[in-house]
Amino acid sequence: MKTLLLNSIPQHVVCVAVSKHRSIQEIEALNACGVTDFGENKVQELLSKAKIGQPWKWHFVGHLQTNKVKALLPWVALIHSVDSIKLLKVIDDEAKKLNMIVSVLLQLNLTKEASKYGMDEETLNEIIHHQDDYPNVKMLGIMVMGPSSGDLNETKAVFHEASLISQRIQKNSPHMTILSMGMSDDYTIALEYDATHLRLGRILFEE
Repeated sequence: MKTLLLNSIPQHVVCVAVSKHRSIQEIEALNACGVTDFGENKVQELLSKAKIGQPWKWHFVGHLQTNKVKALLPWVALIHSVDSIKLLKVIDDEAKKLNMIVSVLLQLNLTKEASKYGMDEETLNEIIHHQDDYPNVKMLGIMVMGPSSGDLNETKAVFHEASLISQRIQKNSPHMTILSMGMSDDYTIALEYDATHLRLGRILFEE
């Protein structure tokens, strides 16, 4: 069943397996099925699992506190959850000290839910307009979460808006091609609206 699910995802879409509370053995088993990207939403848990030479990439998909940035940067291929100018500046500063370029996505809060992190579209536009101010950060696109309600029409509306924003961004910043959205309960809708990266947990690990 897991193989069928993975085979149903278009080849150009990256499946990030969200591995919080999962063991290295479970991660290795999924990697053996062809999954090459794993995501954690707590820095400490990612650091406890990350080792040099692992045959997969680590993504960070949770809320990132500024005081955890330095420890995280050497281990991640992509940070999905840059939700403020303050965090972006800290990532740029720490990346400069480490002499590295860090790939990130800008997290938008399109549902307007207080329980969700993410910037508004005005802040997003400001950051993109001034992206040269962050020479050690490579902005590759945006990340969006669906509504907590799970309502089909609300989810479609949010993902449609995200798709339109992504298309608009790419007109002036053609390198910002990533649209990270879609989790276990709504990934099929995300695929309809041009998601390039899915963040799947339960549906992959519990089947």
